[in-house]
Amino acid sequence: ERNNARGSADPVLIDQPPPTDIRVDSIIVPPSAEPGDPVTVRWTVENTSAVTASGSWTDAVYLSADATWDINDTLLGYGDFSGSLTTGQTYSRELTTSLPGAAAGDYRVIVRTDARNQLAEDTGDANNTTASASAISVSVDALTLGVPLTVDLKPGQERLYRIVVPAGQTLRLRMSSDEERAINEV
Repeated sequence: ERNNARGSADPVLIDQPPPTDIRVDSIIVPPSAEPGDPVTVRWTVENTSAVTASGSWTDAVYLSADATWDINDTLLGYGDFSGSLTTGQTYSRELTTSLPGAAAGDYRVIVRTDARNQLAEDTGDANNTTASASAISVSVDALTLGVPLTVDLKPGQERLYRIVVPAGQTLRLRMSSDEERAINEV
């Protein structure tokens, strides 16, 4: 067992390609939505360097309350790119997803191009994260006590509601599904 591993006689030379620099050029978001609604985000990425960017990489799209990416931002999804971008060339991607549960307010969408650091950019990584110029205004419907509500949800779809319960009162909620195997969460 002691002689099962051996190094090669010739060294392996790995040459890094010259660093390139890509950045998110623009992000288009819908003006408003409610949690559970389908939303479409469109973005464009540009090669701003003199070196062709070649390979495959992934862009990540987030919902953010403060327009600054951090670990608490909600991931909306990914967009992949494979190919080459010459100097000044762009590509566009589109992501359609359901807006996750979020409190009422204004949210920015943040796109992080090359989120998995698959492209050699050296110091160019600093400009890979961009927030949308405009916000999505998220509203949350109110439920009226004593008034039944029927909602059709697809598997995995969320819906968020606001309920005002008068002081001294108890809230009782009933939820049912037409699907025998459905799992509902409140």
